[in-house]
Amino acid sequence: MKTYIKALNPFMRKVVLAACSVCLLFNFSCTDLDEKLYSQLDNDNFLQTEEEISSALGAAYSGLRTFQKNDHMWTIYCTTDEVAVPGRTGGDWAGDGQDQQMTDHKWIANSRFYRGTWEAFFAQINTCNRLIYQLEQIDPTKYTAYISEVKTIRALWYLWLIDMWGNVPIVEKFDVPSDYLPSTNTRKEVYDFIEKEINDNIANLTKDKTSLTYARADYWTAKAILAKLYLNAEVYTGTAQWQKALDVCNEIINSGKFSLTNTYRENFISKNEGSTEAIFAIPFDDTYTEWGWILPLVSLHYSSQQTLPMTSFKLYPF
Repeated sequence: MKTYIKALNPFMRKVVLAACSVCLLFNFSCTDLDEKLYSQLDNDNFLQTEEEISSALGAAYSGLRTFQKNDHMWTIYCTTDEVAVPGRTGGDWAGDGQDQQMTDHKWIANSRFYRGTWEAFFAQINTCNRLIYQLEQIDPTKYTAYISEVKTIRALWYLWLIDMWGNVPIVEKFDVPSDYLPSTNTRKEVYDFIEKEINDNIANLTKDKTSLTYARADYWTAKAILAKLYLNAEVYTGTAQWQKALDVCNEIINSGKFSLTNTYRENFISKNEGSTEAIFAIPFDDTYTEWGWILPLVSLHYSSQQTLPMTSFKLYPF
């Protein structure tokens, strides 16, 4: 428009600008901003079909991929002898010194790794609470299996929380005031909550292992959560639960649903849907996954991308 007006002679330019001013002065139709929305979803037009519910439940699972972000739980686990993340020339991966503090076991209270983990965990608990709330608002009886599925995922987040922090707030509701500040619960209370959540919901979960149940919380996922909970019961509560742990593990083993793969590598190939060993998997997809798997990024030199080759590997900013 500017180019066109500049091309006019001075007289015609004034005419065009005057005409535009008049149009703007008398154009009152824009004051009516009411419009019909076609993209707004609520309980009346969403979560009514199996496809819609499955789509919505994806939010309970997508956050599981974030555990391996650089400011998340995976980096905390890198403080063991499992792996060490090297600093690069110029300070990359060691710029603020906190990476080295983690490696040296000189952790500080305001570490970005612990803060990132805490915020991510409770963000996902909030997501689970939202989904449970939405489904219960529509029909808690009809959607019992889906609600139990989400509660199982929520219990998994609390299993990680009790392991890393011990005493944490138990938040089960989504419809809370904006200034809601939950009080903390003891480690024993969190332990009891996880155990009760699993036992109260496990009967509603499927025992089938098919392509439709791949990467979704099922009966066996719930049992595996209990197994890990019982294995550490003495640390969490002061009372060992070895027999409970053994019973749960034996049920999984004797179910006939699982067996060891021929090689360890088979569990971690790109197409591992057929793994007979995986009880619960977190799917990563090159197209639809927001967070890439960062192990090659943090453990190899940049030039290794050319050597291996890995030039198409997604390097997401963290």
